[in-house]
Amino acid sequence: MHCAQPDIFWAALLEKAYAKLYGGYTFLKYGTVGRALQDLTGAVVQSVPPSGPLLGGAVPRSTLLIAISGLEKETKRRRSGLLTEHPYCVTGLARVRANSNDSVTHGSGSSGGDTSLIRLRSPWIGGEWGGVWCGAWSERSWEWNALNERDRELLSSRSSNDCEFWMSVNEFLTRFVVIWLAHIGPDDWALEPGLHTRAPWRAALAVRQWRAGFNAGGPHKFIETTATNPQFRIRVPPGHPSKAHVVVAVAQKYECYRSRNYEDEEIGFTIYEVPPGMQRVTPQYVSEQMPLDFAPLSNLREIATFFALPAGDFVVMPHAAQHREGRFLLRIFADQHTDVWEVNEENLVIHNIAAEFCDERTIDARILYKLRARYPHEIDATQLQAILKAHGGNNRGFRGLGGINCGPSLELCRGMLALRDPALGGRLSIEHVPALIGLMRFWKAAFRRCGPSSSGTATLSRGIWASKVSSYCLRGLLWAGGATASNKVLEALVSRFTRNRQITLEGYLLSMARLHLAHGEYTGGKRLSRRITNKISYSTERYHSLDAKAKASPLSLEEPDTGNLTLGNFVDFTQWLGIDYGEPKLRKRYDYVIVGAGPAGSVLAARLTEDPAVSVLLLEAGRSEIPLATTVPLAAPNLQATDYNFAYESEPQTRGCLGLWDRKCSWPHGRGVGGSSIINYMIYTRGNRRDYDAWAAAGNPGWSWDEMLPYHIRAERANIRDFGRNGAHGRNGPLSVEDCPFRSKIATTFIESGQLAGYPYLDYNAGDQIGVSFLQANTEQGRRVTSGNAYLYPARKRPNLHILTRAWVTKLMINKATKEATGVVYVRDGKTRSVKARKEVILSAGAFESSKILMLSGIGPEEHLQSLGIPVLQDLPVGELLYEHPGVFGPVFLVRKPIDDYISLEDNINFSIDYGEPKLRKVYDYVIVGAGPAGSALATRLSEDPAVSVLLLEAGRAEIPLVTMVPLGNTNLQATDYNFAYESEPQTRGCLGLQDRKCSWPHGRGVGGSSIINSMIYTRGNRRDYDAWAAAGNPGWSWDEMLPYHIRAERANIRDFDRNGFHGQNGPLSVEDCPFR
Repeated sequence: MHCAQPDIFWAALLEKAYAKLYGGYTFLKYGTVGRALQDLTGAVVQSVPPSGPLLGGAVPRSTLLIAISGLEKETKRRRSGLLTEHPYCVTGLARVRANSNDSVTHGSGSSGGDTSLIRLRSPWIGGEWGGVWCGAWSERSWEWNALNERDRELLSSRSSNDCEFWMSVNEFLTRFVVIWLAHIGPDDWALEPGLHTRAPWRAALAVRQWRAGFNAGGPHKFIETTATNPQFRIRVPPGHPSKAHVVVAVAQKYECYRSRNYEDEEIGFTIYEVPPGMQRVTPQYVSEQMPLDFAPLSNLREIATFFALPAGDFVVMPHAAQHREGRFLLRIFADQHTDVWEVNEENLVIHNIAAEFCDERTIDARILYKLRARYPHEIDATQLQAILKAHGGNNRGFRGLGGINCGPSLELCRGMLALRDPALGGRLSIEHVPALIGLMRFWKAAFRRCGPSSSGTATLSRGIWASKVSSYCLRGLLWAGGATASNKVLEALVSRFTRNRQITLEGYLLSMARLHLAHGEYTGGKRLSRRITNKISYSTERYHSLDAKAKASPLSLEEPDTGNLTLGNFVDFTQWLGIDYGEPKLRKRYDYVIVGAGPAGSVLAARLTEDPAVSVLLLEAGRSEIPLATTVPLAAPNLQATDYNFAYESEPQTRGCLGLWDRKCSWPHGRGVGGSSIINYMIYTRGNRRDYDAWAAAGNPGWSWDEMLPYHIRAERANIRDFGRNGAHGRNGPLSVEDCPFRSKIATTFIESGQLAGYPYLDYNAGDQIGVSFLQANTEQGRRVTSGNAYLYPARKRPNLHILTRAWVTKLMINKATKEATGVVYVRDGKTRSVKARKEVILSAGAFESSKILMLSGIGPEEHLQSLGIPVLQDLPVGELLYEHPGVFGPVFLVRKPIDDYISLEDNINFSIDYGEPKLRKVYDYVIVGAGPAGSALATRLSEDPAVSVLLLEAGRAEIPLVTMVPLGNTNLQATDYNFAYESEPQTRGCLGLQDRKCSWPHGRGVGGSSIINSMIYTRGNRRDYDAWAAAGNPGWSWDEMLPYHIRAERANIRDFDRNGFHGQNGPLSVEDCPFR
């Protein structure tokens, strides 16, 4: 729906479009012009009273202005021609000088001076109710006729449409009562050619959330907590002649298809001007300074304010009601260079800050003597707890650390003990107890100094261990204890160690211990050497281990090429690159509840939900896959070092794993959507026919080899060179099975040797396994195939399938009368929830986890469960029989004389594409030099004619798909011989910070040219450039002539635009938009 002219925005179309969006014209009574603009454009929308400075700042930008005319008592249409209470589009401004003689003659007050004019577009065209202005500066007015001919022609050309007219700004300000501003973001600006005559906004956006007890501090009247709200810094650099026009907008999460104007929650924001050196707005600053401006709490879906900011630093703090949780979207638009970033501390630990408390000389030597006499040389956490409780109340050295009925818990003692136990053996030398207690005293003093005295929630009558402090104070408590934490780390600490928005001394000490453990401050009981950092006498170090999974989402920037907003925040690829299984709105009951999204759970969930009448909830303790990492076959050992692996270990062994730590075998076990198929080595083996037949003979009907074979065939999509057509493999299933794409001469010789020794060359997945064969693998064109991407990814959008990741099942809900499972209890985001099943609860969490869940539910060996305090529901030998398939390394031979080209890994264990070694002719029809994008396309197209001979010469080598197909590997590839690695001559104006002032100039070398090492951005170029080339004497190069070739080359998969006529579907060149946004 659009005007005949693509560069015109007609406000009258808003009503029709709004009615179409909401499904009927009855919804117009709930809507407003601003709401329609917001729903239909996604712009930042605000309503303001008309003003001259506002028009000057907004009209030149990519902002739509809709002015609403005021009421008039006498008639619906004013004598001047304006329609009352109708929207008029503001389309331009101008300044003219009227003829002074005519001004005097007609009594004008302008006296020949400059007059500011505004151009408007009427909501209706022609007819009695045309709504076109008939007053001063209209085309029939004397003011218009008083203009010289050149000015009249210029203004007429700018208002060539019948519905457009000019009027003076002063007249406009008196006749219009409100202006709706719709600030269009740079992404939409780039897609709308009609806006390209206006300068784009520079934009930054962030999606964040308020969490009670952490950053839901409320508006600025709550002085103690408002500074905990998310803070975003705006820096307007000096040097610009005018103030920066900035739009700040905060939107809450809302449902678009609502029939009213207001949302459930109240939101607002506060903006402070701060000194350049101040990192964060503090409660003290809030109490001493008035905010520059604030938007009071309102239950609108979005609150926006237009500012004119001078050079300086400003902090924006979005807020909801105090302690109210919710998600919000912050958008900041600026019309000039402006730096925007989220205020976020570094993760720091200040070492040796408690040195005077940790000095053993401050501890009475007699106490240390008594400890040595009473306790062994090394103590565990239980003994440390006994020491603190026994000596805490009446000994000078330990005073205030505990007593008989209060003091540190066993969990805290374990954490403190680990600080001085680098081997993690759970033991502490008695010599280190005084220093450890000194550190606890220091932290306790910090808690007393910053906590209960100011929080108003302490219960000092019960002692310091019973005192509680508001969890909003935790950032200050950490600083007082010698540490700082980033926003996400602090959020994790609040979630883990606080309760009811309060933190106790126990929780604070645990927080400090976890921070120090994450940093690895202590080694063997010796203090680390001091280093001077930022002129502080204490040594400081950054730590990153806690942030591995808890780093803040980046403040993403949307800006055109001319933008200069800056940002330097950490990107959590786990959040953005993982497969999105959504956040389903959970039901109370499902037909089936499946625990574990490994190979078994994925198949069950996908097959059961093929029936739309069946509802399934799939619970997985891990997270979704990151295809960029998990589909790389040789990444298996790296993935086993991540949280995709439960990383179990066996008990100490007497016959195996004797060379490993504590003689414990490593036992990888997958955790994530796909289970162990994410981290295994992809070898596809069905097993032996005799095992299947033995299971059937043992009383399991349906499990014989012949009965199971059809299910294997149905599951497979096989691409096996020698055995794909032997009747034992399927072609149409979801699970890809293929053999290795390369076979070295050594491997082939091994197979031939086995055959000469009498062993048949066979398909080891066809039942018989006595022979030799090449491996079959769960891969597809060299990429790993997991049960998650084979079964769940295609089914993830089924409405009857809900997939919930990071949901840790802790117990089965069992009807004690019938002993039937009715549901499960699980933990997610620190909260315990339950869900019930109408038909079945299916445990498919693997050999370890399924057994563990059964035992936690009271089903297992009675004696073992009772030793752990678990009520026994059924005595069964759960977990007592476990088999692991053995891996046997056969004879190893040293090949003294190379027998093929695959001996040297450097010179080819050849993963590269094989283009062969052609027998060259003396003459070719075409000789093409360079196999880059141009040469590759030419060689392919020319050789489509079998009568044409082509020789393609390339200086580089063939691609290695395992390496060159990884998108984010381009920077690494530029450091290889795939890059000519040119450098410019020394520069005088650019690259001044580089070595010898030389710019790096990457240039691809290899089959594919620069497309091997570039960043894969697909850009055709500008229409005007093509037309300019054609006009310069290059026939056939205009945009309209070249477009069919672009379309023919493409195989497009673009979400929003692949059907707009500008993209092809059947070409060789794949073009797609980014899978995540």
